Amino acid sequence: MTLKNLAFATEPIKPRTDPILRKRQSLTRRLEEQIQVAKDPDFAPIVKRWKKGENGKRSLFEVQKKYHPGGLRISTVTFI
Repeated sequence: MTLKNLAFATEPIKPRTDPILRKRQSLTRRLEEQIQVAKDPDFAPIVKRWKKGENGKRSLFEVQKKYHPGGLRISTVTFI
């Protein structure tokens, strides 16, 4: 067998259900949000939520993501 007999083949694209790819995309999205908050302190990311209306049908609407400027809030409980 020689190299002339070999042919190139394309690698199949991994489906979106790849857990490593999802984690990387999630991390990238959160880092981009932090960059935008650093540039503009009044920035609030928008997330989409489903809500049942008065007629009982579910509808998709956008809401501002809850954001704490100091990051995670740590309680002031002291353990002895």
